[in-house]
Amino acid sequence: MKNQFAVLAAGLLATASLLGTPSDSRAADESVVKLARLVAAPGREAELEGRLLKTVAFVRKAEPGITYKLYRSKKDPAVFLVYEIYPSQAASDYHSNVTLPAYSKEYGPRPEGLLARPLEFEVLQPLSD
Repeated sequence: MKNQFAVLAAGLLATASLLGTPSDSRAADESVVKLARLVAAPGREAELEGRLLKTVAFVRKAEPGITYKLYRSKKDPAVFLVYEIYPSQAASDYHSNVTLPAYSKEYGPRPEGLLARPLEFEVLQPLSD
């Protein structure tokens, strides 16, 4: 079970590090909204769902002040979305630099071939309040 979400955690961490820091125009206390999209390999949908549910439980316990929700597509049951809201850039950085590595340390790496394609990850920009 410890190996279940390490790949997710590692993927999120790696992607977050590629995104860099927010521009200077973002207020330090402005919320950060992220969306991760994962597609299970054929026949491994239930395994990915189980691993993602454990990740959500781990993150919610470690970071009770954030929104961290898991969704599954009704149209394609292999598609999962993780919707994340952090109250600040510092909270988002904490998630990437502390919580996800702690998860990986506890649960180990994700099994090979669990995802049909690389994790997709993006930071959303608010258009209104």
